[in-house]
Amino acid sequence: MTFLDSTNQFAKLALKIVILIILLAALMWVGTCAYANIVERLGNNSPKMPEIDKARYTVIVRSIGETYLTNKYTKLSDTQYILHGYWEVKNKKYRFHAIDLLLDEYYFGDILVERRVQ
Repeated sequence: MTFLDSTNQFAKLALKIVILIILLAALMWVGTCAYANIVERLGNNSPKMPEIDKARYTVIVRSIGETYLTNKYTKLSDTQYILHGYWEVKNKKYRFHAIDLLLDEYYFGDILVERRVQ
């Protein structure tokens, strides 16, 4: 066996090992993705929202990514809202705050108020 033949055999063996490692990594990646999607669908991680009669409006503050729920709000101007008692997500649960919350688009950016429907 010549040096060229032994080098050629080594290259073929190395190529087979690299292909095997890539296939195993791809198989592990597909398995991990499938498992994560199954677990994510089975485990409902979203918090349970309060009933609509307790919180009729959804208030979304886009710049900070917060969603508040309230039963009563006052619109002071085109850019200012006061939520009279509101619900917010804390530790994956909706928590009620009995105080008023002033939201101003000058400070928080776009604020969207929508009525919740069943």
